[in-house]
Amino acid sequence: MLIYLSLMYKIDDLVVNNKNLVCKITSVLHNVDFGLGPNDYFMLEPCFPTRGGSEVKYYVPTNSEGLCRRALNKNEIDELLKKVNNLDLLWILNPKVRKATFRHIYYKGDPLDALKIIRSYEVKKVELNSCGKDLSYSDNNLLNDIKRKLYNEFSLALGVEPSEVEAYIKAKIESFE
Repeated sequence: MLIYLSLMYKIDDLVVNNKNLVCKITSVLHNVDFGLGPNDYFMLEPCFPTRGGSEVKYYVPTNSEGLCRRALNKNEIDELLKKVNNLDLLWILNPKVRKATFRHIYYKGDPLDALKIIRSYEVKKVELNSCGKDLSYSDNNLLNDIKRKLYNEFSLALGVEPSEVEAYIKAKIESFE
């Protein structure tokens, strides 16, 4: 059954687009042709600055499924965090395959998968630090990118700054142990 975005969302809703950016629906454009024939589009504006600092707008067809999802609320975040300790760790020895696999998993847009990747990296980081090593530059960049985007989404739902989200997550996970 196809559920159209136009039935699910309205102006001022917060959504996460297919680039995992938290955006606000600011308007609906009707009968616009971006080269694929006339269609109606939601205009999305990121809630946080994008890299490069330029103002970016995204246009998502109102009749497309899977191009964005509703941003999580506090209760949904807490339910996800209850599952974190039971997640299987994911680690791939080949760094190129690991990066490609983690990116692929992350860009499917499931916040639980993002938490799984973050947890896997954090456990590996502790293991490496005990040997006097650290994550590779590439792994660290991917980890920070995933954290930044997920924590931006969480910060809006929790009503805190993105820099406070990690402490919230740790405290919440500890309370579930």
